[in-house]
Amino acid sequence: SLSIHQQCFSLTAYDPDDSIVNVRDGPNVNIIEAIPNLSTVSIEGPATVEAEWQDVSVNDTDTQGYIWGELLYRTAYQVNDPTDTFANLRDAPSGSVITPLSNGTEVLFQGTEGDWTQVQLSNGQTGYISTPLLAEPDCF
Repeated sequence: SLSIHQQCFSLTAYDPDDSIVNVRDGPNVNIIEAIPNLSTVSIEGPATVEAEWQDVSVNDTDTQGYIWGELLYRTAYQVNDPTDTFANLRDAPSGSVITPLSNGTEVLFQGTEGDWTQVQLSNGQTGYISTPLLAEPDCF
């Protein structure tokens, strides 16, 4: 099981069109650092992305700045198929089924491809789940 911090207070910076995400010194101002995709960042309070620009602290560094909200994802999600009790983990977007995952299974965000999210299971296995079948973890 993921720590409450991973579930509820951290976000993952990811640009599907690049290998880095720019951290800026203000909304749409100067780039102060380019961080690698899948870098974990923290915000004040519970991890939600409401603003176009989000004030973040890059975990494990002293960097603090702003990242465009569309490049921030939850670090952890839960499987949630409202029409079934499970969702299929696949080897590629629309690919072969690796295994069914029960609703409520925690997964770590690893990237996006179109309408699919690449995830990692607690055992290290990776695969793809249809993005609408992922929900934010139940934090509070």
